[in-house]
Amino acid sequence: MVSMYGYRLHSQTHNSLPSFLLQVSLENGIVLNFDVRTLPSNLDEPSPSRFTLAAHDGAVSSIDVNPHMKGCIVTGGTDKLVKIWNVNDEENGKKSISLVTSRDLGVVRPLLFLNSAPVAFSEKDAFF
Repeated sequence: MVSMYGYRLHSQTHNSLPSFLLQVSLENGIVLNFDVRTLPSNLDEPSPSRFTLAAHDGAVSSIDVNPHMKGCIVTGGTDKLVKIWNVNDEENGKKSISLVTSRDLGVVRPLLFLNSAPVAFSEKDAFF
């Protein structure tokens, strides 16, 4: 699936709603979104992504999808930045992707949106 892009998979996550969407991040800072229902059974065949996001300068070390807010994604990269993205569907079927905020935290560990708070996520012992 991702081998056609020529980079190693660095992290991945899937949407909880809908559960058929998969986000993967690559060592070159790119995030790809796939619909798993349309992936080929032969993994040597190309599988175009639904959208591509140039998220970071360097590997995207962490990615998560907000379970409460449709289209809200958080990424953390080896560039030490945490970024929150908004991904919306447009009428023509394309995706509209915008950077909501970017913060330099000095170091980025695995990021997870909290199920108990719609707009909070955690980085190990810190909450944002």
